[in-house]
Amino acid sequence: MSQPALPKYISFRGHGEIDFAAPLYATGDLLYAFALASDRVSVQTFVDATLAAPTNGAVTYRVLGNYVLLLFQHCGHFSSPNQIGWAEDHETAFMIPLIEKRPDSGAPIKLVLWMPYLMIDVGLGMVTGRDVWGYNKTLGSTTMPKSPNDPAIFNCQTLIFETFAPTTQARVDTLVEVARTDTAAPPAVAPASTDGSALLKAIATALGPWPLNWFEDIELAIDVLSLLRGMDVPVINLKQMRDTEQTHLAECQSLVEAMLQVTDFKGGGLLDGSYTVNIRKCDSHQIATDFGFPAANVKNGDFFSVPAKLGFWAQLGFNASPGTTVWKAT
Repeated sequence: MSQPALPKYISFRGHGEIDFAAPLYATGDLLYAFALASDRVSVQTFVDATLAAPTNGAVTYRVLGNYVLLLFQHCGHFSSPNQIGWAEDHETAFMIPLIEKRPDSGAPIKLVLWMPYLMIDVGLGMVTGRDVWGYNKTLGSTTMPKSPNDPAIFNCQTLIFETFAPTTQARVDTLVEVARTDTAAPPAVAPASTDGSALLKAIATALGPWPLNWFEDIELAIDVLSLLRGMDVPVINLKQMRDTEQTHLAECQSLVEAMLQVTDFKGGGLLDGSYTVNIRKCDSHQIATDFGFPAANVKNGDFFSVPAKLGFWAQLGFNASPGTTVWKAT
């Protein structure tokens, strides 16, 4: 069945436009990541409710491994074909490795990434990310080292609701912070490598086997490196917009795949030392429940701590091309 022709997008360029067409070109990107041990049952419940449920089984996702990644990123320069200029941003995100399967198609299983939490400090990047690729981006400020040898100061502040109640006033406050807990002397990083595959291999080795429970009673060990093609990995998002008249319903809803294509890997390595991640418990960001982090005895408004299994950094450039619709509600 042929799809109806889409209407032309009416651009507000020159009138305060806050999004732009893909592709996006990014250079001068500095990324830090910390692997946090998670509970796969909790994460799978989160994934099923958000990504799989809308499709009624047309597309399924299984959590790969026992870790989620906490990312801090500074994009030094991003632009688009619209030739409007360039901007920079800082972002903080949580990322989950998944295996995608489409039971009713001949498509092979493949590795995808999902970022259910993503805070960015530039409205242009937030709105474009949501409108074009469906990222769940919200505004937030990120503090992070300017180079891997700087003091390890990581912090993200965003708008939070400590509890969901009519009397609760939203406030901007720290949601997550990372502190180095050992007293080792600088430098803070292991020797850098300009070989991206070597960095991926070091990460995979440090984290051990990547188990996948595809059936309730069968667990497989997946070779993550064999699923990667270079360093280009698709990111999956639930893209949707509320209906105007019935705002509890979605006017449009789809699963969208955004391919991040690494164009210029300048170097990266494992971070030396030990790190602890402190996360604020609050109703607006139920991170402990979503990832199965131990916070049962922590009251809302207080921090709970999760030790990082490892940390790593990378300097690179990438292109974000137009996405692909994996599934669309009809």
